[in-house]
Amino acid sequence: MNKNPNELLTEVFDILHEIRNDEDKLLRLLDFLKNGGLEEPEPFENGLYHDDGTKINESTIPVPNMCLVCKSHYSDDWDENILCKLNRADQADNIDNFKCGAFEKTPE
Repeated sequence: MNKNPNELLTEVFDILHEIRNDEDKLLRLLDFLKNGGLEEPEPFENGLYHDDGTKINESTIPVPNMCLVCKSHYSDDWDENILCKLNRADQADNIDNFKCGAFEKTPE
């Protein structure tokens, strides 16, 4: 990849043009240029997160009565459980009107 300085500058300006309205990306690029590289990313901690990136304390996710009679609630299947938790967390502020398209009553 042998490019002359003019070609490289053109590429840099193209990138800046693409991200000019994204303040976060511009600040990260500026930080990269000032510090000679990106900072080490923060270690990722497993778990559930809100859209804004804050971690969800799973023990505070309410469990509606509907879930207590649903077969998925008692499943050992991680995939099913994570989807249930995400659905409950998403509706935590309106638990009285909780809806679940995957509800299936536990066989008696």
